[in-house]
Amino acid sequence: MAKQFVIRVTFAFSLTAVLFINPDAAQLRIKVARPQLLKCKITVDSASINPEHPATVSVTVENVSGGELDLKAVYSFELLTVSAQARARDFSELGDSYWSPLDISRGESLRLPVKGPVPKVLLHLKRDEVKSFRFDPAKLLWNATMRSIWPHENLFAVVPKGSYWLVFKVSGNRETISNKIEVVVE
Repeated sequence: MAKQFVIRVTFAFSLTAVLFINPDAAQLRIKVARPQLLKCKITVDSASINPEHPATVSVTVENVSGGELDLKAVYSFELLTVSAQARARDFSELGDSYWSPLDISRGESLRLPVKGPVPKVLLHLKRDEVKSFRFDPAKLLWNATMRSIWPHENLFAVVPKGSYWLVFKVSGNRETISNKIEVVVE
């Protein structure tokens, strides 16, 4: 009986100490993993993006939710600077990353309306459906991720020459990020 009491007191003390040292630990216990809705994958036909030769990016979006899916979201490409400093900052400074929002259904840049919120594009996927899209990043509108101005310029006017990771993002109620591919902007 005394041994069980000591074990219970020790456990309670240990749990209190963990929560005191790390108050976020209490939240970790109640977080429940939400099932994945999408799988996104990108491929490029050329590792270099330059004005003379188009580089096509193929995007594959797969519904893995187990049912039909109407996904209203902002779809975008992001170029992340491949440098140790940018990674250490988690791409949080001006010049670490660039983005291009997409109207995925039309295959073009997503335009910001004169008034109103950022538009979200609806993508309908049947159960287990896979859809593919193709884009030329040079034909899309870009801007630095850290700027408050909606992307409105050509890639080569905004993104400095160098090595980047290209990713595709779906930002809705949940965020889905594709694989990353290293590309060179020339």
